[in-house]
Amino acid sequence: MSIEIEVAKPTPVQQRVIAALVQGSTISAAARAAGLHRTTVHYWCRTQPHFRLALEQAKQIHADFVRDELRALSRTAMDVLKRMITNPNYSGAVRLRAILAVIQASMAAEVGPLTDPLIPQAHLDAICTQLGESGLRSSLPKPGFHHVASASSHRESQCA
Repeated sequence: MSIEIEVAKPTPVQQRVIAALVQGSTISAAARAAGLHRTTVHYWCRTQPHFRLALEQAKQIHADFVRDELRALSRTAMDVLKRMITNPNYSGAVRLRAILAVIQASMAAEVGPLTDPLIPQAHLDAICTQLGESGLRSSLPKPGFHHVASASSHRESQCA
């Protein structure tokens, strides 16, 4: 004897809200587009596990899709960077930027995304010397320079 448990599914209106949230809308904008007040969506987030579950599943599917697209694009980007680095017809500045992009990407792949990827000055000097572009040094990040990514304000696109 098996017991069947019926799991509630999001309503069509809830599905529209979920689709808007996954595409980056705020809760207010998603609610407005569905003809609702934002407090209704917050209420669903707090009280309806099936809504939260469907939203999380949709976010995961969307994240997987974006990740797959980025992987495909990264292959193309790496091919372009490779041609730029090895082609002496590009200026030293362009080639240096391509080299830095590759180095930073490889560092991020090894240790995870860096909020502040710094390349040691010795590496920058060696690259500049190899390219014969010592004048580029002034346009490069200085040792100890910390670029702080702007802290994104709390987006209300999350069910909290």
